[in-house]
Amino acid sequence: YDWCWGDDHQWLYDMANDMMTYSHDHGYYLPPGGARWTVEQMKKDIDKPHPLAMTANGISSGAWNKVANRLEEISKEQIAEILRKIPKSWPVADEELEGLGYLLDRRRVSVAERLRGKA
Repeated sequence: YDWCWGDDHQWLYDMANDMMTYSHDHGYYLPPGGARWTVEQMKKDIDKPHPLAMTANGISSGAWNKVANRLEEISKEQIAEILRKIPKSWPVADEELEGLGYLLDRRRVSVAERLRGKA
């Protein structure tokens, strides 16, 4: 949520699987303005924390640390590989994809640090 500047909370809960939570409908992710984000605005807000303003009861220290470790392990190449899978038919410019890749790479370590602070 913090990593991709989430908004418009929409969650699905798997009652049969220890309340595993899935986020969906990410049209209002990316800073700020959701579907109307710009590379310029993204760069302006890139270092601002954006934690989920909800309680996180029941999440263990180990779980926070596991997610933090996984975020730190993500490489620029892995991010680029995912962004290259965006269909050419989608209305997104290369400059926007590059900006998004920059945002994801730049925010991942600071978000991991904030997650560890919750542990």
